[in-house]
Amino acid sequence: MTVPTPDVIDRLADIRPGSFVDRIRKERPETRDNAQKSYLALFEPAREGDVTRAERLIVATFVAGLHDAETAEAFYAAGIEGDAASIAAVKSEIEAGRTSGPYGKYPSGPLSSEDKSGLVFTVSGIRPNGARAQALSSSGA
Repeated sequence: MTVPTPDVIDRLADIRPGSFVDRIRKERPETRDNAQKSYLALFEPAREGDVTRAERLIVATFVAGLHDAETAEAFYAAGIEGDAASIAAVKSEIEAGRTSGPYGKYPSGPLSSEDKSGLVFTVSGIRPNGARAQALSSSGA
């Protein structure tokens, strides 16, 4: 018998059983179940496919770190424990990629006075599982 994975949203948001937020989430069981199924499909799939679990965790750690989501960053990084080089590379990339916004370029008009250039980021050091991990980190984050 397999042990079910604890609800990832409850864990990351520190939602306590019986709390107000727990009760609200229980009112939408389909939403709660589907959020958990999404996590399981990404990080505990029945068949790994072309992207390894380690690569997925590296990208998740990177994105969480960029968003200063410390709990989520630690949660995903725990999955790549034992690979000190990858963890160090991800932490380095997080520091290199930190920025604040918002920034962007608006179409000509009243908002264009708020145009602000921002960081253009290129991954420099994540190569734990070859070039593919680098490509994964730079394509979606």
